[in-house]
Amino acid sequence: MHLIRTGPRAFLGVLLSVLAAWQQPPSPVRVDALRKESVEERRQVTGTLRAAQRAQVATREAGVILELLAREGQALDKGAVIARLDGRLLALELLVLRAEQETARAVLAEQHSEQEIALRDLEALRALGERGAANPKELTDAQARAASAKARVAAAESGVAAATARIELTQKRLSDMEVTAPFAGSVVRRLAQAGEYLAQGAAVVELVSTQDLEAWLELPQQHWTAATRQASEVEVSVDAAGQSVVVALERVVGDIDARARTFAAIAKIPPQAGFAPGMSVSGWIVTGAKSQEWTVARDAILRNATGAYVYVAAGMPDGQFMAMPQPVEVLFQVGTRVVVRGPTLVQGQKVVIEGNERLFPGAPIAPISSP
Repeated sequence: MHLIRTGPRAFLGVLLSVLAAWQQPPSPVRVDALRKESVEERRQVTGTLRAAQRAQVATREAGVILELLAREGQALDKGAVIARLDGRLLALELLVLRAEQETARAVLAEQHSEQEIALRDLEALRALGERGAANPKELTDAQARAASAKARVAAAESGVAAATARIELTQKRLSDMEVTAPFAGSVVRRLAQAGEYLAQGAAVVELVSTQDLEAWLELPQQHWTAATRQASEVEVSVDAAGQSVVVALERVVGDIDARARTFAAIAKIPPQAGFAPGMSVSGWIVTGAKSQEWTVARDAILRNATGAYVYVAAGMPDGQFMAMPQPVEVLFQVGTRVVVRGPTLVQGQKVVIEGNERLFPGAPIAPISSP
């Protein structure tokens, strides 16, 4: 990148360079037309990539870790086993409960038999009573025995249901001796080791989602109205990955930082190779209404000690072209183009977008229009 200098000696040096350059064949460069477009005012902001889900995965049951299968940096699918705890006592308890369930079922069968006998006796006495051959007291006692048998059957049924419920509870506790991933993600930290006794609710690993990321962008408070007025798109750039994605601004956190006077705007990032939680990001947020502005290709912008400038392909009387620097003020970026302002910009000017890094003021060029 060449500095644009001023002063008599600098001007003489440039003039001599130009005269020497014109003795060389023109440099082929690619150019693109400067044009006016209707654009929305944007502002560049910075932020951070965050995992939409982050959790310290904990145990549901107490026990000794027999196996710790997950390690730092390991990618896990949802439901993958992270650790296995010692569940032998629960397995033995399950055997006892199944035996108790069989006993409860046997008691229920016995109570059903006794109820049938009591009901047959009651029906027989009722038949005799209709013929006047039954003792009223015997009929009353038979009714009481039938009611008692029915109650014992209900109690036995409750006993079977309780035994079944205890078995299901123990089976669930036994299955919980395997600690599994609640969502797909990557292990960033192990918080326990094999052989360690863990209390109920103790954390085993810290897991972050790598396929479900969000960009948290910090906006100045004066852009609150624009950010909350309507949904808009934002181009999020991750410098560490050298990639950009255009996504919708999903939501705004309704809390302005009292010290920084900023608020967070959040955009959901689709699964993207090379992106990881914690990376710094930048984004162009819509903050104003539409207006007609000059735009140039992003690659046309160069910078020196005095600011930003572009090289324009200036036509000469002999039909050749020379590179002339034009100072510009960079306002904001829209996709692959940059919104600029400048005192000498003219509709249709050909701006150098490829090969400009090797040019200097007055260099002869052979412009090639972009497709």
